[in-house]
Amino acid sequence: MNMKRLIIFCLVCISLTNIYTQNLFRYVDSERHYFNVSPNKVVVKFNENITESAVESSFRNNASLQVSDISAIDYKEFKLVHFYDNTRNSISQLANQLISNDAVLFVGYVIVDETGRKTAALTNQVNVRLKSNDDFPILLEAIADYDIIEVKEPDRWDDSRTYRLIVNCFSGESALQIANELHETGLFEWASPNLILFIRYASGDPHFHRQWGLINPVYGIRAWQAWTITTGVPYIKIAVLDTGVDLNHPDLINKFT
Repeated sequence: MNMKRLIIFCLVCISLTNIYTQNLFRYVDSERHYFNVSPNKVVVKFNENITESAVESSFRNNASLQVSDISAIDYKEFKLVHFYDNTRNSISQLANQLISNDAVLFVGYVIVDETGRKTAALTNQVNVRLKSNDDFPILLEAIADYDIIEVKEPDRWDDSRTYRLIVNCFSGESALQIANELHETGLFEWASPNLILFIRYASGDPHFHRQWGLINPVYGIRAWQAWTITTGVPYIKIAVLDTGVDLNHPDLINKFT
């Protein structure tokens, strides 16, 4: 390991350790939403020049890593790495061991709900929504001191004011830290880490995936993202204002008071 890579490795390790030992949060509607991370799972982005079989062989032959499984997820550039049962204090050490491997470019913690089920994972990306279409120069100035390797402009399906920042995998600051700091400047409508989402709840409706208002990432209510925070509680009552309601609909039956 050359000196430059050694310095970068040390910075990344410090970043990973700092993240794990702090109370983790991200901003949701300008309020801090605290969350927990899995004690035995991380997502990993591997060097594209390394074959999958070589990675698995390397990890499984390293007893200190205690890797029990490496599996594919919907986000093809990442893999879900599952360790044998660990404590909250040791997952950061295992993550640091992973990032020291030449085959690994990035390690992200997995967010879990109150039951311990994985809901999302941190990546090396940040989403930022400008207050105005004319605020792009403000964004460029605000990120000048961060190790951002690419600013992705909105595509035809995105809100024209939402940009995606790609953080250098070897940056000394994580995408989560950068997102929070950008949000705290007050210069933007919001800034949030771009998460890998694991939970895919549906109502049982076979046409759920066609309900644009629920799943559109900009103009919809972003139901999947909301479900990484909460899936609701039965004691909260809602009012439905409509010209007519089918009381016998499977989604509504026996749910009126």
